[in-house]
Amino acid sequence: VAGCAAMVERLVLPPGSDATLPEDPVQARAFAREHPDRQEVRIVAGATRGGSTYCALRLRAHDEDASVVGGIDLVPGLLALLRDTLTDPHDQPARDEPSEEKP
Repeated sequence: VAGCAAMVERLVLPPGSDATLPEDPVQARAFAREHPDRQEVRIVAGATRGGSTYCALRLRAHDEDASVVGGIDLVPGLLALLRDTLTDPHDQPARDEPSEEKP
């Protein structure tokens, strides 16, 4: 596999909404779904084994090609997950085992 990509849709709330966001996850999801100023965003992120990455974001309210925002590191957490899927665990020492040092 040369690379991989993922597409995610999320609700984005306006600045300041965190102060009124419920702590309970179920209530927080309901709050976000019902918020009058919510925005739906579609995120596509991709990574290659060679280390190249790219992300594209578009709000549903601005569903035109000219409104797509793109960049190499717009969603770092998602890109890290994609890079991890491309890492062969057999090529790396286990985290709790000491690595062998070569002379």
